[in-house]
Amino acid sequence: WAGPACYSELGCFPTDYPWTAFLRPFPGPQAPEKVNTTFFFST
Repeated sequence: WAGPACYSELGCFPTDYPWTAFLRPFPGPQAPEKVNTTFFFST
């Protein structure tokens, strides 16, 4: 990642230290379309 990951509905997420570092090699946030998250509300 070269900079923050920005998504129109969610805003921007930092992708630099401490979120990504040599000892924490996790990938950056993925686009909502790729994750395909679904929310269910029960009232």
